[in-house]
Amino acid sequence: MFWEPHEYQKKAVKFFVENGSGQLWLDPGLGKTSITLQAIKILKAAKAITKVLVLAPLRPAYAVWPEEIKKWENFENISITVLHGPLKDKALHDKSDIHVINFEGLQWLSKSLNGKPFPYDLLVVDEISYLKNTRTERFKSLAPFLDKFKRRFGLTGSPASNSLLDIFGPQLVIDRGATFGRFITHFRTNYFYQ
Repeated sequence: MFWEPHEYQKKAVKFFVENGSGQLWLDPGLGKTSITLQAIKILKAAKAITKVLVLAPLRPAYAVWPEEIKKWENFENISITVLHGPLKDKALHDKSDIHVINFEGLQWLSKSLNGKPFPYDLLVVDEISYLKNTRTERFKSLAPFLDKFKRRFGLTGSPASNSLLDIFGPQLVIDRGATFGRFITHFRTNYFYQ
């Protein structure tokens, strides 16, 4: 079966391809994964990227990303490996286009890549709202790598799950402070009533 994008999906693909970083806020079932795979396919063909790290909760890491590649003929030339389980050390060094890892695997990845050449140039964070709190271990494990990615994409259906304060962490991942600054205290002071 061939993936035929809707008009809004075409706009989203174009946005990702033309911009170094950005977020896609779409409700579940509207094709965030397919949109991202199409952008990856275009960027790889243009030699703008070589290897992708997808950070996702465990269920989408296993069930959504690999299955979406199998489902659509458009993506049959994209290879993917899930970095989880007893074979993850070996899988880290394979030649797949995409490595998918869950949030809990970030500390392992950080230790595994310490002092080695950084292999990824695109970060995709599926459910980027998981990074709303900049004080968590998952955020701290990812932070040292953020500037090493040429591009950073965030995907979510719930950008501000509890309050508008929740958008700070994900936006910091995407643009490294260009929008709201690098500190949540400044973000609170500038945009919220105390």
